[in-house]
Amino acid sequence: MKLLIQFMFISIIFINPAKSQCHLQNTTFQEGEKLKYTVYYNFKFIWLEIADIELSTSKIDYSNQNAIKLYSTWKTRLKYNWIMNVDDKYEAIIDKDSIIPYTYNQKIKEDKYVSNLKYIYSENGYLLHIWIENLKSIENPQIIAINNCIFDLLTSIYYIRNINYSDYYPNQKIPYSAVLGDKIKKLEIKYIGKETIQTHNDKSFNCLKIKPAIAETEMFKGGNDKLTVWFSNDKNQLPIMAEAELFIGSVKVILNTYEGLRYPINH
Repeated sequence: MKLLIQFMFISIIFINPAKSQCHLQNTTFQEGEKLKYTVYYNFKFIWLEIADIELSTSKIDYSNQNAIKLYSTWKTRLKYNWIMNVDDKYEAIIDKDSIIPYTYNQKIKEDKYVSNLKYIYSENGYLLHIWIENLKSIENPQIIAINNCIFDLLTSIYYIRNINYSDYYPNQKIPYSAVLGDKIKKLEIKYIGKETIQTHNDKSFNCLKIKPAIAETEMFKGGNDKLTVWFSNDKNQLPIMAEAELFIGSVKVILNTYEGLRYPINH
């Protein structure tokens, strides 16, 4: 069961909006940022704090380039491993200013499913070299053509934070593409508008609200209105909360703690 990997960050953030958005400059985050999220699972009106997600950035030198290392862990809490046992790690190296990705590594361990994935982007950003390994087989290296708006899972989280939502009107649909494993899928995202939300720790945030279309899986309901995501309406455009419908119950991901932000956050 790939509950966490399919929720929030796979489904929502491989954004490929209008071509003018493809060459963004990073204005929202910096090295040293650390975000922690709590994942809640709801079943028959009972909310369980089932897992934790961490995102962090650090400075790194990559081939004499001024780069940023992105790192993330997704892990279920021990007492809920009987529901799902997730222990995932993600790492990417990107250009500090342009967000162009250089490499990506993904190690997935979810129940009995184990998989390693590696991407290396060509210098011009139009070819993606892929290595996939799981318990059953090691696939031969693949090369697929992409455009410079296609990103890996982790880089996409930071890319979407740099989209200028003021360029869009409420309920406008924005096309986007997702690279999932060795496949690219075309979907769309609906920008809903602005909304103030209150998290479980009684903090209020002025947010930007979106509803991405998601593909149906063995666990998630597909469609245009099954996933909702909120970002802080400030210079950080920080992911604050996300909700998704499952075939059994629902899931909510909420920002718990943050440090090293580039700008003060608005409440």
